[in-house]
Amino acid sequence: MKQKNLTTNDKEFFSLVSEAAFANPFSQQRIDLDRKISGSPQSSSRRDAVAEAVREVNKRIEKLDTNGTVKIQDFKKTDKDLMEHLFLFDVFHQFVNQFDQLIIDQIAVGEKSVPVPFAKEALSLLTKRGFSQPLANRYFSLFYQIRRAFHFIHRGLIGQCNSMLLLRTNLWNNIFTHDIRYYERYLWDKMEDFSTLLLGPTGSGKGATAAAIGQSGFIPFNEKKQTFAESFTKTFIPINLSQY
Repeated sequence: MKQKNLTTNDKEFFSLVSEAAFANPFSQQRIDLDRKISGSPQSSSRRDAVAEAVREVNKRIEKLDTNGTVKIQDFKKTDKDLMEHLFLFDVFHQFVNQFDQLIIDQIAVGEKSVPVPFAKEALSLLTKRGFSQPLANRYFSLFYQIRRAFHFIHRGLIGQCNSMLLLRTNLWNNIFTHDIRYYERYLWDKMEDFSTLLLGPTGSGKGATAAAIGQSGFIPFNEKKQTFAESFTKTFIPINLSQY
């Protein structure tokens, strides 16, 4: 089958999406990219810019799918990375609300890993776009990790002052490094090999920060059971050393 060619305009747009897909969601870089993707004004909020960017990406993909569902293998080698990142961005944002609800459900249940009712649909979308089943499972697990990290950093750390915004940005980088692609390739299963020292007075948020790190580790998806391998509520154990 003849491979598809991306237009210059498509390449420029998909390059922005590729950058956004792996940018720190708490950084100024990410909101600037979302505004560029969506064409939103500088005055647009972070939430609105993301929503508009997702809609614009959907439009571009619908255009690509005019003659049938396209997949990574339909494109030349030089464009495959862009298309892979585009599809990951699209599928992830299709299930953001479901992941958020899954996190809430898991917190309510506790240590028993809850079923993931949308897993088959999400994995099917990834495989239809050309991802192998093992790779689809891996990315689905990464989606869950990313959304958990966002949940606990965003909701666990209260405040909108510059110092809190910087703390959220740095905390994300502490978990995923400066580039999630590097993390996913080399460090996803080595999180426990590194220690983080948090300093600050009582009430500054050290406990919430530690909990965000501890509950944001990579947890593989068990396709047979349709659950994640374990509950993230078991992965963080606070210990007060002063009691010893």
